[in-house]
Amino acid sequence: MRVNCSNISLQGAQGSNTFENKFYWWYIQPMGRPLKNSDHPLARLRTQLSTSHQMTRAELSKKTGVPEASLKDIELGKYKLTKGIAIKISLATGVSAESLMEGDDPLLDICARPVSKESLRWDYLASAPLYQEARKQLCEAAWECALKRRVGLLMWYSFENWLAKTVRTFGLEALLAEKLTERLGLFDPQEMPSKFRPKKKHLAVQWKRFEEQMKRFVAQLENEEDQRRLLQNQPDPPVVMSPNLSQSEIRQMFLEMGIEYETRLRREACHKTRDSLKLSGKRVRSPDRTGGLIDG
Repeated sequence: MRVNCSNISLQGAQGSNTFENKFYWWYIQPMGRPLKNSDHPLARLRTQLSTSHQMTRAELSKKTGVPEASLKDIELGKYKLTKGIAIKISLATGVSAESLMEGDDPLLDICARPVSKESLRWDYLASAPLYQEARKQLCEAAWECALKRRVGLLMWYSFENWLAKTVRTFGLEALLAEKLTERLGLFDPQEMPSKFRPKKKHLAVQWKRFEEQMKRFVAQLENEEDQRRLLQNQPDPPVVMSPNLSQSEIRQMFLEMGIEYETRLRREACHKTRDSLKLSGKRVRSPDRTGGLIDG
């Protein structure tokens, strides 16, 4: 039996018993309302993510955490799609934020394939070992380039500000503070920017205890170094200088020697502090060589 739908009105009253309205409410309406702006990237995204019925704004809102009213205003052109919302939608659906902002047709996922309900999500990709290794090498290579071009400080300043803003955006401040506390002993707390130090009292106490103990070890190591030099009749480290060095080059050389000496002492003191606090039963945790966590 074939049904001629050419003259069927889809806007009748729900309470009507006409064949046209029954057909609409039983068969057409469950598939979702017709899109008012079907060419908008968000509307096309809902279409590409749909299976048996057209994905609604309410469903996309629940999936992404973006308010339904905001999605509607963006689709209808009242507001522009911002990068922040595009990233939020990308994390939840797997669509590429760049593709969404550019309005590609079809929209592409993070693997540069047409996005669908089966597309990979960022959480899966970010946990893949090869993905992590590639990003780690990318960061190290970028840092080497910055040092080579003598813009390391500027690059690190920009990175710190970006990271702090991103951490706040995703509500990761507390978790980041916990993870850094677990790694005490693998870095010098003195070098950690204040914006990333823990705000919670019990974590701040652990950092303070660690730094106080580390300060004592630094003083102990400096005293041992002085005693060793006196026994060897070497008040200062031997320095071999070329007669052709300028005054600025000499100052730079001594500055580098001082930095190297301080780095060596503080690094050793850091390891001693970690070991002493673990042995004394303090709550300092750090990754072991196998990647596990050691409770102090």
